[in-house]
Amino acid sequence: MSWKRLQDEGLQSNLRRRSEIVRGIRDFFDSRDFVEVQTPRMIRLAGQEPYLDPFDTKVTDVHEHTHDARLITSPEYVCKKLLAAGFEKIYDMGPCFRNKEAFGGLHNPEFTMLEWYRAHADYTELMDDIDNLLSALQKSDVACDRFSMRDLFRMYCDIDLNDLLEEESLIGFVTERGYEVSEHDRYEDVFYRVFLREIEPKLGVDRPCMVYDYPSQMAALSRLKKDDERYAERVELYIDGIEIANGFSELIDGEEQRERLLEEQRLRAALGRSVYDIDDDFVDALSAMKPSAGIALGVDRLVMALIGTKKIGDVLAFPAAELFNE
Repeated sequence: MSWKRLQDEGLQSNLRRRSEIVRGIRDFFDSRDFVEVQTPRMIRLAGQEPYLDPFDTKVTDVHEHTHDARLITSPEYVCKKLLAAGFEKIYDMGPCFRNKEAFGGLHNPEFTMLEWYRAHADYTELMDDIDNLLSALQKSDVACDRFSMRDLFRMYCDIDLNDLLEEESLIGFVTERGYEVSEHDRYEDVFYRVFLREIEPKLGVDRPCMVYDYPSQMAALSRLKKDDERYAERVELYIDGIEIANGFSELIDGEEQRERLLEEQRLRAALGRSVYDIDDDFVDALSAMKPSAGIALGVDRLVMALIGTKKIGDVLAFPAAELFNE
């Protein structure tokens, strides 16, 4: 990589604007009595997300004892341990790492993640936080559009999502629209055949958009809605067709979470990915947590949206595409 790339005036302007945005994020949370926490970037036990690949490494101590380690894909597990210990409003902003990611476009294997968590809250408070954060960063009132996933399927696919909550009915719908489905596809895979092509590119084009209430099969680490357990209390932020953030009313049932992690282990094995041990301390911590909500926001993508670019290399001084492509 040549340092001369850094002489570009447009890039320098973007990096200065990035610095202002990062400072504004900290000012926003500090002024609302959130505690900034510094969590480890290298851990022993990785998460079980089926489609993410951690960077594996080794740690050797002074006595030549070697330990397996991974760079974090997200600080979520350790942040929740802090909530279980009694912290009620926290945020973490720092690097995260995901292997086998594209170099460029919307992706970089090292990226900056902002996560914040509230005790005694649910995903509706997160939506208010997003409106207020964007307003603070843009120095003007921002009220994101809010649509349930059911709203979006009615708007763009002319169908009630309630009719597609069984895998068989979803497969039939997707097949009728000309998409291929394999016998190995899960509900989520089939769902995204339509969502990524027919809905996502239209989200947040005129102004930022929040999408909430995902089918329960896509609950991830979120709790199910009390009044309709077919859906999960999950919310995502989109700006100009790009996903910026993903948050939940947090699942705090340790046993249910263990069952979900075991299922993710089975899926990782079926996909030929490395399977990691479950973090029992994390599972134990969940049952000590108060009802809480948390969200992860991609800082690089937010900066991209605010300055008007869709290339992550425009907001990074040293993107992977420059570091590793000779």
